[in-house]
Amino acid sequence: MRTDDPEAGARAHVARGLDAFRDARLDDAEKEARAALQADGKRPEAHFLVGLLALEKKDWRTAISAFGTVTLLNPYDRAGWAHLARLFQRVGHFDRADVALSRALGAGEVNPDTADLIGTALAQFGRHREAQDWHAKAFAAAPDRADFAINVAASNLFLGRDSAAAAALDPFIEAGGAPQAEWLYSTLRRARSRARADRLIARADSACAPGARAFLAYAAGKDYEDCALWDEAFAAFDLGARAKRASIKFDEQAEAAQFKALAETFTEVWAARAGPGHDDPAPIFIVGQPRTGTTL
Repeated sequence: MRTDDPEAGARAHVARGLDAFRDARLDDAEKEARAALQADGKRPEAHFLVGLLALEKKDWRTAISAFGTVTLLNPYDRAGWAHLARLFQRVGHFDRADVALSRALGAGEVNPDTADLIGTALAQFGRHREAQDWHAKAFAAAPDRADFAINVAASNLFLGRDSAAAAALDPFIEAGGAPQAEWLYSTLRRARSRARADRLIARADSACAPGARAFLAYAAGKDYEDCALWDEAFAAFDLGARAKRASIKFDEQAEAAQFKALAETFTEVWAARAGPGHDDPAPIFIVGQPRTGTTL
């Protein structure tokens, strides 16, 4: 886009980039982000778009840099701070994460998307009651958003408020809800007939995205199980498992090469070069949760 006004050009590129990002056209979104930065490198929204793209790629370093730039250019961007809080906690910078979260909470009103994001950040920090309040605030401002309803339901479910969780999802289920909403709803209500499960399986069979197909099939499996329709339940769970597997990116050759390199590097010869260590009678404390890879 050629324009004599760099700011207007940057805004247009960001708008198109965000539209492309929402439509999962990531290559187009990247092109627009680059064009926006070329037009106006000090526009916070352009760096925000770069951060969103980095999150999608799980490129935490680039995401931290991008959202950090957002908050430098606009210290009052609470969405930028919320993203930084989540990222800092993810990479183990807990003090910086706490500071970023406090800036995200801030004061004054925010738009529904930012309120929902702050709720997600609070949940990641284990502050689930506060998270529920922020998710509820977002949903109250935009009651037609299924993603907000899902977050309200999930936060209520965590707090043991099953009825409130189901109530948030009810309007979307009646209208043929979002796949994740259907799955969550199936965990909250016991099915009395197979009718809903049959509808879910029909939707799963026609769903294009593996993730959506998995949610729908798992929800159907739960309803079939409630009705003691075991063959149908196993078939639905099998469909869900295959769909879930198809949605996971896994490079088997890279995994094999990694373990081969580990075996070739950490040999008996390597171990023999190690020092004597520190022999101390003090007790050893194991820090971490079972089966999570967090043991220190």
